[in-house]
Amino acid sequence: MKNLLIRLTVILFSCLWIYSCISTKAVPVPNFTFSGARTEMSNLVNLDTLWAGQDAAAEEYYFVVVGDTRNFVRSMDLANFNQVAKEIIYARDPENGKRIYEKIKFIVHCGDFVYEGAAAEQWGNLKKAFSHKDYARNNYPYIKMLFRDKPLFPALGNHEIMDFRFKSQTKYMDLAASPAGVEYFKDFFNWDEWIRSAGILVPVPADLPEERFRQIAATIVDPVRKQEFLNAYAPDRDGRRHRQMAPGASPQSLAATLADIFNCAGYHTLPVLSSDNMITYAFEYKGTVFLVLDSMARGWHYPGFARLKKALFPDKSRQHELHLFSPSVWNGQYMFFKAVQEQTRRQGKKMILFMHHSPINSVNDLDAGGMEYNLKLILGLGDVAKNEGPLTGPGPANRTFFDDILFDCTDNNGAAFLDTAITSCTHLYQQFRLDSKGPVHEGGIDWFVTGGGGAEPERHFDDSKLQVIEDRLNERLQRQASETGAETSADVHIRDNRVVNRFHYLLVKMKGDRILRIAPCFIPSRDVVLRKPTMRLEAKFQASFYREPFSFGQEMKIGIGSWGLEWLHPFLSFITWDPSFGIGFLYYNSGDQAVGAELYAATFAFSPLSFKLRFPQDKELTVHLPGIEFLNGIGDYARSYLSFGLEAPVFFNLFGKWKPWGLGLKYRIPMRFSPGHDPDFGDRLRWSFYCNYAFSF
Repeated sequence: MKNLLIRLTVILFSCLWIYSCISTKAVPVPNFTFSGARTEMSNLVNLDTLWAGQDAAAEEYYFVVVGDTRNFVRSMDLANFNQVAKEIIYARDPENGKRIYEKIKFIVHCGDFVYEGAAAEQWGNLKKAFSHKDYARNNYPYIKMLFRDKPLFPALGNHEIMDFRFKSQTKYMDLAASPAGVEYFKDFFNWDEWIRSAGILVPVPADLPEERFRQIAATIVDPVRKQEFLNAYAPDRDGRRHRQMAPGASPQSLAATLADIFNCAGYHTLPVLSSDNMITYAFEYKGTVFLVLDSMARGWHYPGFARLKKALFPDKSRQHELHLFSPSVWNGQYMFFKAVQEQTRRQGKKMILFMHHSPINSVNDLDAGGMEYNLKLILGLGDVAKNEGPLTGPGPANRTFFDDILFDCTDNNGAAFLDTAITSCTHLYQQFRLDSKGPVHEGGIDWFVTGGGGAEPERHFDDSKLQVIEDRLNERLQRQASETGAETSADVHIRDNRVVNRFHYLLVKMKGDRILRIAPCFIPSRDVVLRKPTMRLEAKFQASFYREPFSFGQEMKIGIGSWGLEWLHPFLSFITWDPSFGIGFLYYNSGDQAVGAELYAATFAFSPLSFKLRFPQDKELTVHLPGIEFLNGIGDYARSYLSFGLEAPVFFNLFGKWKPWGLGLKYRIPMRFSPGHDPDFGDRLRWSFYCNYAFSF
């Protein structure tokens, strides 16, 4: 009976672990706040301050761009991000050496705040770094200071919507497809309040909290307009009102009606219907329009957009004819871009483009599947070898609104008003000039990739990839010209490429709407921390149950530190080395009722080869490779073992909380303690099952 119980326990533990690895449970993440002189939602307070300080249009000012500050999966370590923040706080103008912190007006973050967007704990840890609270293990004062003082404009990164799972990536789906990650992003940045800010230009919202919906409805005086508004949004089980569209309705006509209503209610919107509350927006500062786009082209992370793709193209092989860079009226991001483009042209202003995923870089493989397939969608490069035909439906071959960016952002005099693009994603600094020649004008874009904000640096890049992109793009443009009967085709040329593989941020100096200088600010190598051990004492109170003979014991285990292994290879960043030792006692043979059959023995364990593995969705597993254990009873009762084991915080892995509680399984190989001791004591004490509770000092 006892053996059967042990086997059932092992099977149950294994099943719980497998389930925990494949399950996901969304846990609300509170918005980040600050204490002291600042109020809650301080980023919104900083935005209001920014909009109020635009009077001196000709005054020189700076803004900062940083990207890929995401946590290492092994320990949520933001030490390098903290160092970047410190460098920004103490930044000096390269020309005159003066401190410029007061003249830095805002920060643009090009995405990848966290490692895995579907993991609630990572957003919670990021919140601690941004707020007045500290990590249990680390303190990030410069991050807190920077975002206490300066407004932050975020872009959505692929890691924000990552949901790692045991499933291969394809060109139709990849790991960057988590609606939960988008929700965590919105919760973190107070998105419902964000889109109400006076200076933020957004498409018409796709959904509203019930309370906000009622507030807007109460401001509408015209009964006809009020009824149109009430009909446009229907309640859902999530407590929000979601936009409805009648069959056959024109998205443009509904958008125009709703835009007027939202403008009257204090929102700054254009008559554009987004397919969801997409993370795409614009803002204006001192005559320059800053446009932030979502570059995860397939768009599966927006549920409404995914449903729209399936409704328009029931055939799965055609669903990519609608993506976030498709020139389609059903694509909310494209229509928003066109509206902002036209408004910028009409008002004679300049524009700077930001997005996370860089379609042109020297790192990613253009013909790869999974995440990198988005590059082909943005550029309009179909897989011609497989004869799949146009990806964007009828019209010029594979045209995307990347063409509009290259060839259609000119004013009435033919001068370009969009000549700078800043992206991220690849973990290095890259800069090049992209010259473009279209049917109407010749121009170009200065392209910057700034992915050195804290993530592990790229180790390999290949400049020849730029030539491949240029050739493929020009082939596509020639094919497009032949299909439309144009006399000449547009073309592009990439030149002046520069790559530096170091941590950095971009410092942009402006005067009015003119860019005076964009300078990469590299972090000194001596300040970069890649192999920082987390020196901490961690205690675990452990209750163990043994078989053969049935025994039980208690132990206190002390962890002396945690060392990440990414310095060996970035692929090992999810592993930490966590050696520990423990002392306790064992009630040996407690199941035998015979007098004198049971006894107490002291226990000592040393685990020099314990490794913690961090898996998707905040799951953890600790592997104990050969360690040493000793039992020492009264008289000649003693035994030593080589031990192996597995341990996991199962309640945390299952339910997203109660992380300190864990379960473990251990196997021992007995060895003789010394020739003078009882040879039978502890000889069959092989398997044990234990539970523990952990806390850090």
